[in-house]
Amino acid sequence: MIRNERLIKEIEEKYYNEIYNFSKKELDIPHNFDFNVENIFFFDKLEDKFEGYLDVRIYKIDSYEDERTHYTSYKLNVEGSYNQNGVSLKFISINENDFVKNGKTWLDENFIPSYSKEEYAFLASEIRITYLPNKKLTDIIDEKELAQALGLTILHRKLSKDGSIFSALCIEETKVNVYNDGQVTEEIFPAKTIIVDDFAINLYGGDKSEKFNVLHECVHYILHQKFYYCRIRSGDYKGFFCYTDGSLNNFVQKSYSNIEAQANGITANLLLPEKELIGHFEGFKKLNIYSNECDNTYYAINECCKIFNVSIETMLIRLKMLGGSNLIGLHEYVNGKYVNPYLFHDVNCEDITFSISNNDFMVLYATDMNFRDAINSGSFLYVDSHICLNDEKYYYINDNGNPELTDYARNNIQECCLYFTYKCNYDNITYSNFDYMLYRKRKYKTSVEIRYPYPQDIKIPDKSYAYELSRELSHLNGSFKDDVKWLYQDRNITQETLAELSDLSIDTIKHLDNGTLKPINITKLCIGMKLPPIISHHLFSKTKYDINSQDQMMMTCRVALETLYNHKIEDVIKFFEDNDQR
Repeated sequence: MIRNERLIKEIEEKYYNEIYNFSKKELDIPHNFDFNVENIFFFDKLEDKFEGYLDVRIYKIDSYEDERTHYTSYKLNVEGSYNQNGVSLKFISINENDFVKNGKTWLDENFIPSYSKEEYAFLASEIRITYLPNKKLTDIIDEKELAQALGLTILHRKLSKDGSIFSALCIEETKVNVYNDGQVTEEIFPAKTIIVDDFAINLYGGDKSEKFNVLHECVHYILHQKFYYCRIRSGDYKGFFCYTDGSLNNFVQKSYSNIEAQANGITANLLLPEKELIGHFEGFKKLNIYSNECDNTYYAINECCKIFNVSIETMLIRLKMLGGSNLIGLHEYVNGKYVNPYLFHDVNCEDITFSISNNDFMVLYATDMNFRDAINSGSFLYVDSHICLNDEKYYYINDNGNPELTDYARNNIQECCLYFTYKCNYDNITYSNFDYMLYRKRKYKTSVEIRYPYPQDIKIPDKSYAYELSRELSHLNGSFKDDVKWLYQDRNITQETLAELSDLSIDTIKHLDNGTLKPINITKLCIGMKLPPIISHHLFSKTKYDINSQDQMMMTCRVALETLYNHKIEDVIKFFEDNDQR
């Protein structure tokens, strides 16, 4: 245990006489002596209990000078608890110090146990055996049953205005801010209460995520009571408030975040024991219900969710803990919807994604020259939130007229789509972004990085349309109105049809005037004719608008022209609405 000066002082003051008398009796010390507690070494036990020893230095007192002379270091073995009354000790034995850990788990200076990930499964089994002795280790655990066994009450309140807090644990009577109809009030909750925020639960993971959060708070109660009492006596702690960004009470100290990691890891082992989960998961995959690996994997995950009664988000995070770092694409929420499931292989990087939102695309397009050049080349299409190679091997046009990835592309997405990392920073600490990609949270300041280069076997396709582009550009040497007229006539499109394809009025088409047309309408006109980006840029150059400016409106139009030129006009309208441009 790291030296805790405050606690050492408390023990010396509270137990000075007891330590003196116990040491004198057990060691049979015939002369005068003094002592000090040099350090404390405590090992974790469940709830508020611990065991361990004090490193005690016993000094011989010179009978003539009444001064300390040489000392001997002893290990004073103790059992104890840490609760609202502070630290309580019972002295067991004393012997010369050998500093042996004996395979037990250290408590640090904040009384946080130093459990490793390898110990989580054992701890989950110990919790089951201790508090649910009638349950088999293979039984599905009931969160309400465990809470009842611990004497914990579960209540439901809205804990934040924006859904940033999943749940809270009140070990003692605690005042908590709650929200109701937009108003915040202070409510006093009794000791041993779990508070669940249904709004946050449903916002991020659905009602089945409540199971995980209740068990999460139960684990805090079992393992981290001593931490609570240690910190609250230091005056800098109010209780357990578990945020949706993975932090505890919005503290970013590493030791505090370890508490959340322990609670999450042990809860995952309680809910989804590795042996049972992998057995079911591999069994469902082998059924080969579908003709491709991606859909079979997604089917297996959903069937496991039914068996273990957990949300798909909980299942994916657990499978990621067990090595499934390529599963994020099976349930990724982007642009207000879930993208079609996809898998990737042989990419030597965790926490990556092959999806990108409209907003992040705009930022990257404006700031990354290589990315902008790749998009402008026409070698890529924006397909269902992916930047995909413009090759019919990887996409097709569905019945609604929109591009979709082929089954081959979804099962080998690393072969055809760019991939990205999201760096999530909070107070200069970078967090793993698997959860961010799963939920696309916006609390963190994020930056997006494109991954270059492609693997060596990836070839950007030849621009087979180069001749056609050259032919069209050679004819576009008139005014804006003349060039638009040539383009729609060259495509055998009537004015009436163009008005419908562009969601513009027939009068607007008949009286084209670049001085009155808004940038959005020019963009809709280009996409209505499905113009390649280079042609659209050429048309904009004949207007008063600078398509390459950093103005928000122009950036939005530019992204639409680069990514949606093969889409239906309804998608373009929704894109502008989503980006608050009408």
